[in-house]
Amino acid sequence: MVSSAEFQQRMQRTQSLRRQLERVLHTAGVGTFAEDFDSYVDNLMTRACHAKPLPCDRRGGGDGECLTLGDARAVLDEGDWQYGFLYRDEVRGREVPITWLRDYPRYRPGPPTCPESSCRNAQS
Repeated sequence: MVSSAEFQQRMQRTQSLRRQLERVLHTAGVGTFAEDFDSYVDNLMTRACHAKPLPCDRRGGGDGECLTLGDARAVLDEGDWQYGFLYRDEVRGREVPITWLRDYPRYRPGPPTCPESSCRNAQS
């Protein structure tokens, strides 16, 4: 699926964003970061959901380049496009969610929990 022409064209169009992410987060050549936006989405969405600051490159001890809210939105948009492409648009991807949904009850974790102070902050 990720080797399809449409997916690869999209990756080419977002090359400057991916290079910026690699520069700030030091992810060049690390795992699956170069293959898609999934790992970046996980990182930035978690920070956004918990009101944490976006990452900055702090190498060298100074104030380095930081990701902006616009960068985070672009990453989340790309992640959304990729998810849609892989699990809705790409014919071979339509089988994956069915299998995942069938197996989900076996692997589902218990109800989410959080420390009392975090829960209060999340509700306000």
